[in-house]
Amino acid sequence: MTMAGKMKEKIVLNLIQLGLSKSEANVYLALSNGGAFPVDAMSKKTGIEVHVAYRVLAKLKNKGFIEAIGGYPIKYQAYPIEEALNHVFKIQEEKVEKIRNILSHEGTIVERDAPQTKVDIIVGRDKIFAWSSKMFEKAKSEAFIISIGEEIPEELLLHMRDALQRNVDIRIIAHKYDDENKRYLFAWKKMGIKIRHKPDRGFHLVVFDGVKSLLVANNPDNTRERTGMAIFSLALSAVLREYFMSTWQKAKEIE
Repeated sequence: MTMAGKMKEKIVLNLIQLGLSKSEANVYLALSNGGAFPVDAMSKKTGIEVHVAYRVLAKLKNKGFIEAIGGYPIKYQAYPIEEALNHVFKIQEEKVEKIRNILSHEGTIVERDAPQTKVDIIVGRDKIFAWSSKMFEKAKSEAFIISIGEEIPEELLLHMRDALQRNVDIRIIAHKYDDENKRYLFAWKKMGIKIRHKPDRGFHLVVFDGVKSLLVANNPDNTRERTGMAIFSLALSAVLREYFMSTWQKAKEIE
């Protein structure tokens, strides 16, 4: 497979993790190369039959990845991926809020001590670890993590140990699993942390108790360079928790 083919395959897999089918991911990728296309042209471009293309485009539009341009014939074009992700998060937030309202009316929700919705920017590896330490001090039931699988500072590790002693469910999906970090992963597993492995790079995610989360982007060539968003949002944290659980099912146990 060529380098371009491998890159396309990786992008398609990432889009599938965001909730698209393989056909939807391929059509979005084709549209994202630029331009607006009517259904018949989109069918020829992707090799999908016209009647199938109609359904795929309708689903992509409903999910917020593409828009329809008026006129005859109607043409479709892709939103840039950043804008599409904003649409996805907004749709998911609305779904979560709708469910919350329904449950609230039925009297089945117990109000939680959740912080008001806000986002804080955290720059630098050390500050991100310090924020995580504070969150582990307050964790009540769970802390779900996707990370490189790098060495954890002693202070943070102690807070994680204390959380385990409070019966907090800590799970880590490590991007790396090799001779360099294997000993860390098995040491954490021995502590009582559940560990799985799924290759990836460039980001970290932590979700605390389903109400607070941390989303971090790093420089894959220098992972100490990283910027994070501390997210205090019940709805968005619920979406990120759902993403973690979906990835957890696909990740492999370390042996």
